[in-house]
Amino acid sequence: MYNEQQGFTKIKHSKNTRQLPPVNMGISLLLVVFLALCLFTFAAIALSSALNESKQATDFIARKEAYYNACNQAEVSLRDLSVELDSGASILSITQTLHFPMSDTQELQVTVEPADNGHDYRIIGWKTVDTVEWEAVDQVTLIQ
Repeated sequence: MYNEQQGFTKIKHSKNTRQLPPVNMGISLLLVVFLALCLFTFAAIALSSALNESKQATDFIARKEAYYNACNQAEVSLRDLSVELDSGASILSITQTLHFPMSDTQELQVTVEPADNGHDYRIIGWKTVDTVEWEAVDQVTLIQ
């Protein structure tokens, strides 16, 4: 026989009567705690991802600014070279490579060669180059 009084279920046995606490409150509390932990975990992952993407965007902008600054320096140097060649000086007789630093590890290299008449030039190369040697990691220790 079952008898309910004040939120407890009484189970009548032949020898003793005991009262059981309501189970519904415990399950709902565990569910709320689990959902709160899940939401906190997802929020932490989203925050970490947003911070990482922000850092990558900042680095990308800095690299682009450095590249365009080096391009501007190259354009100024080529303009000066063009002015000198237009004035009648034939200062460009062989292929030359001009170097414009972008960062500690990269530079812009512009390669120019004299044109047929000797008073003009052609750009035959415009590229970014790493200035430091890349070192490969032979071994990666995963478990210590």
